[in-house]
Amino acid sequence: MASSSSKRRKRKEPMEQPPFDEKKFRTFHHALQFRWMAEKDIIYELGFQVKKNECPRITEKVEKRRWELLTNSITKVNATLVREFYTNAVRYDRVDESYISFVRGVMMDFIPMNIMRVLNLRIIPFTEESYQSRIDSSPNYDQIVEDICIPGLDWVRDSHNKPRFIKRGDLTPEANGWFEIVRRSILLAGNNSKVHELIAQGIRKFAEKSDSGGRLGYPSTIFHLCARAGVVFEDGNHEWIKRTAHQVEEGQNPEEQAPATLDMHQLQEAIYGLSRQYMENQGAQKELQM
Repeated sequence: MASSSSKRRKRKEPMEQPPFDEKKFRTFHHALQFRWMAEKDIIYELGFQVKKNECPRITEKVEKRRWELLTNSITKVNATLVREFYTNAVRYDRVDESYISFVRGVMMDFIPMNIMRVLNLRIIPFTEESYQSRIDSSPNYDQIVEDICIPGLDWVRDSHNKPRFIKRGDLTPEANGWFEIVRRSILLAGNNSKVHELIAQGIRKFAEKSDSGGRLGYPSTIFHLCARAGVVFEDGNHEWIKRTAHQVEEGQNPEEQAPATLDMHQLQEAIYGLSRQYMENQGAQKELQM
């Protein structure tokens, strides 16, 4: 009869992981995962800048909320850094869907409050009823036109005379500026005023997609997360991804150009995003603003 010690020797030893670059990846599985992560395109945040003399109130609001980094992201980021960030992202709390990632041996938590810190954002609460609440309770389309359009202009209507869309050329400079800020600087994320929460949620969604297709987003934010965490990136051959220029240039992909009209869906989405914190001073003019 075999002794207990010989039985223990016959048990299978745990399989050792094949060799991999432990400085770059948490496990061999993550090293394999990087192969198809490298096939994903990276979406760069689009910058938005205005001149103070053109839209002083927009500039004031951007500065008041410390949106300078949000609206004017860095011009280029190392694509390998972004792909390693998503490759090593892992959920550590299934209750509140908290995630961490590891880049070159440095751990970072991309919870909303950390996003707020690295982008230097600020939340300013407002007690006034939001624009969205007023629209929900009394959808006055004439008031919408009065708030955001050049005087004398109106909706383009459908065959039943219902509001269909507003031409972007009919927006006031201020409303057009706000629309650009939402379209370029907050979307990807969504249309909500708690930008740091939406960016964190957006990064999580990209991290959860385990297929070889799709895209990766928020490279500028990820760069700021890595920089704040003290990541040292020593690779010599950088694969740079660059921010798309704001202005439309000759030969630019038409899909990247700004739409010529603002339809009902886009308007409601923009209103929802701008409303919860960005409405104030709704006195006699009742202008749409943050």
